Amino acid sequence: MTFAKHLTPSERYARRILRAWYEGDLAEFETALKNDPHSGASSVGLAEQERMDLVQDLAGRFPAWEQSSQREDAASLDAALQLTRRLARWDERR
Repeated sequence: MTFAKHLTPSERYARRILRAWYEGDLAEFETALKNDPHSGASSVGLAEQERMDLVQDLAGRFPAWEQSSQREDAASLDAALQLTRRLARWDERR
């Protein structure tokens, strides 16, 4: 089991996004997207900053992909959720 204190800032951020998304907590989801993911993560490396930016960019597209009736958008949402879970080490939490 992965404990929160062993997670990187990008993993914690990705988990916050996923938790809000899966619980349907739109307010928390939007708050997480609007907040700077780098705040509270002082002195992280460039790779870690890029991971946080990637999570924020992917998650920002979740709602549009979910509301679309296009098959390609459904596939894009699924791929983005899988990538975000991977970045969060989401499957290791169970």
